[in-house]
Amino acid sequence: MAKQKKPRRQHAVLKKEGGQELIGIGLILMGLLIFCSLIRFTTVDFIDWKFFGSFAPEGVESRNTQNLIGPVGALIGFVFIALFGAAAYLLAVGTIWLGFVVAWFKSRLGLNTLVGFGSLMFASAALFSVLEIFGGVHFGNWPGGAVGEGLGNFVFKSLLGSVGATIVLFGVYLASVILLTGWHPVTFARASLVSVGAFISSSRAKRAARPAPVQKRAKRKKGRSVAEPTLGPESSVEEDGQGVLQLRQIPTPQIIDSSQKKVAPLAGARPFERKKPTHTGLSTEGFEDYELPGFDLLEFDEENDVEPEDFSEELLATQTMIIETCRAFGVEVTAGDITRGPTITRYEIYPAIGLRVSRITQLEADLARATKAERINILAPIPGKDTVGIEIANDDRVAVALRELLQDESFRSSKRKIPLALGKDVYGNTVVGDLAAMPHCLVAGATGAGKSVCINSIITSILYKFGPDELRFIMIDPKVVEMQVYAKLPHLVVPVVTDPKRVVG
Repeated sequence: MAKQKKPRRQHAVLKKEGGQELIGIGLILMGLLIFCSLIRFTTVDFIDWKFFGSFAPEGVESRNTQNLIGPVGALIGFVFIALFGAAAYLLAVGTIWLGFVVAWFKSRLGLNTLVGFGSLMFASAALFSVLEIFGGVHFGNWPGGAVGEGLGNFVFKSLLGSVGATIVLFGVYLASVILLTGWHPVTFARASLVSVGAFISSSRAKRAARPAPVQKRAKRKKGRSVAEPTLGPESSVEEDGQGVLQLRQIPTPQIIDSSQKKVAPLAGARPFERKKPTHTGLSTEGFEDYELPGFDLLEFDEENDVEPEDFSEELLATQTMIIETCRAFGVEVTAGDITRGPTITRYEIYPAIGLRVSRITQLEADLARATKAERINILAPIPGKDTVGIEIANDDRVAVALRELLQDESFRSSKRKIPLALGKDVYGNTVVGDLAAMPHCLVAGATGAGKSVCINSIITSILYKFGPDELRFIMIDPKVVEMQVYAKLPHLVVPVVTDPKRVVG
């Protein structure tokens, strides 16, 4: 069974990567098609066209289409040049670049990428019109096309003048490049200056530590060994030119895989024993012989005894990427423990002494990009610890069976009045809530997030402890979907309510 599980996971990953490659190749081919349509575009190709013949120059005889893509290419070139002018070439090159990024790096075209690319096109077309560059045979008096003429001249230039429009549009252009590529010019320039300064400082330190030739000869004659001064661990120089923050003494990092932490099945056992009801308001008639349900009514994961998979290499690779990304932005951290839970993995890092934790939380987007995660969660710090936790969703999520939660000792021996088995935390420990301590309980989430599963788990947790003479339900199901399976439940005060008008408050 263990040998069959990993190939399925690898097959899903390969299938996902194959889809990204197809999208990337499609974008590259589309960009090449647009580019070839633009480089040989001429309005002479429209001489014999019925609707576009008016755009062709007068006095030119009919001839074969000169466009590399033929009549279709002539139409494509006309549309994009009419819209964006010289910026149409940027559309072709940008599409090829996006296709290469998607195919090679398996990146997804997110909202930031699409918005950045769109604003880049509009800003470029508007700039060409305001600056009146790239005019010529292809572009005429509208070097930025209809978009550039309308946005650049009629909007920005009429309101801000040539200089003001140029400044604003260049700012939009620069912001679009940052949004599209994730490149931070200010950070890059600052890091470059710091690197140059650090190189100069280290060169001066080496020259100062090097003995003069006369001193070397004199000391060789005396037979004395010259010990070159060395930099101690606390006096080293960081790449950003500042002193390296001293790292604390930390224990050896460990990899804790709690995702496959299972509880041995207990056939027929019950989590609780029946107690004599203490609620005088509930009738006990007919429920004297009522027995609480046993575990054999719930399914148990048959892969319980399967040898656990080893994710050490993947976890260490991701942790290394996190450490390198932090250090690339001048945030000195050290690797801590890695805890792999059923659905997420928590990577702990130790900040250097004197480092503000807020500097780590500011790297959330950069860490998500580096680890190729849709989103990450940063716990700064982890409650009860001196480490910062970075939580990333697992590619392969381990299903948590309700039977496993109910069998856990933390649920069976719980002192809570109305215990609820809610799931597992990142450490694989069962999370038990207390409905009696909750003024309200709201279960929310997107479609497919597991709201119905959570509600059924809550109801089942209650049914495994309380009989109908101890606790009663009033269930309201306006959609006539979720609660109909409980229609014959003896715990119901009234049948499942499906009419919202019968609900008071």
